Formats: sequence, structure tokens, C-alpha cells
Amino acid sequence: RVRARDLELNESWFRDAIFDNPEIVIAPCREAGRVIEEDWFAWKIEEDFGAGPVDVVLISSKGRIGLVETKLSYNPQKRREVVAQVLDYALALQDMDFEDLPALPAASVATREDIEDAKIAGRFLLVIAGDALDPRALRLSQALLARQLTNEWDLAMIDLNLFKQQDGLGLVLVP
Repeated sequence: RVRARDLELNESWFRDAIFDNPEIVIAPCREAGRVIEEDWFAWKIEEDFGAGPVDVVLISSKGRIGLVETKLSYNPQKRREVVAQVLDYALALQDMDFEDLPALPAASVATREDIEDAKIAGRFLLVIAGDALDPRALRLSQALLARQLTNEWDLAMIDLNLFKQQDGLGLVLVP
């Protein structure tokens, strides 16, 4: 196992890997019961809904929006701030009109009605993905989920373990 810092990888490497293959974060969410009977599609990278750029935006076949924030262990924002950051993105998105959203990806089968219903209800999949998540951020996310009453979001925190292949020529990313 190797750390991103040791390989001089930055968050954009992880962001692009997730955009290219959303299953990197969706599969663990599916296993945890946070995603049920939904197909997920990459939508946008670095999209700003009014609270700063979201690393990766996903859309499900049922109109649910996924907001993915990547944080690496050497990033000072990796701690509790990242939880507030992703929640701020969700709240800003909830206030947006459908017309102000970016064009949907061609593969998406979600309808406008599905997206608006999910947005109004706050049915978002919020994902924080990083190479070594901070225990304080995990504690804070668990407390927020236990106390949130008005929104139906799911918050997932996913460790992205990075391994160097034995031949030294490739990397394997394991959530």
C-alpha cells in the first residue's frame, strides 16, 4: 500500500478516477445500503452550485444527485471541514432551479420530475473519499446523520486505498 503523497498524486488524480469510473464510490455505497436499485452516471467535474466547486457530480437513474468531495491525508482540510463543505454543496444545490443545472449526461435516464423531487427532498448521496480519512470527520458525519431530520441525504465516507502493482508499472485503487 502506498500513500498519494509518496507518489506525488494530488486530489485531481482521485477526482478523475472517480469521474471515469463512478463505481469506485458507488460500489461501497451499494454494499452499505446507501444506494439501492440505481444506476449512476458521471455528470460534471468541478461544478459550482454556488458554494464552491464540487469535485465530482453524479446522477442516478432515479434522479438522485451524488456529490463527491475528494480529500487526501496531507490536505489540511481533510478533517472536520470537509463534512461541512459537502453539506454546504448539498444545501446550495437544493436551492437551485432545474434550469440552472448543467445539461445531463447523454447516458442519464433520469427525468426532470425525478431530479426535482430528489432535490426538493434533499435525497442526495454525499460522498467524501480520501486516502486516509480522519477519525474526527467520521465522528462528526455520524453525529450529523443521526440528528438530521429534514433532509433524506446519505453521507458516505470512503477510504481509497492505493496499491502499487508488483511490477511497479501500475496502481490499483481499492475503496
